[in-house]
Amino acid sequence: MVILSLLFTVNDVLMYVRIVELAMIIDRLYGGVCYAGIDTDPELKYPKGAGRVAFSNQQSYIAAISARFVQLQHADIDKRVCYSHCVVIK
Repeated sequence: MVILSLLFTVNDVLMYVRIVELAMIIDRLYGGVCYAGIDTDPELKYPKGAGRVAFSNQQSYIAAISARFVQLQHADIDKRVCYSHCVVIK
């Protein structure tokens, strides 16, 4: 199985977005989300502002990296986010 994953960094946004909300936003745009996570500080358990999303199929992954940006809208936050890099995990 191949997991196709995107990692992106967003200052001050992912601190206010829950993991399930991140997954729903990306899945609504591209489909095929099988994992979403928000990186946290191991000691403080506080979000670092970086998140990752993995896709279950290549079509969704290609659509996401082709777009290069995603508009995160949550509560009073509306920010355009660029993926910092892409990873393929086998």
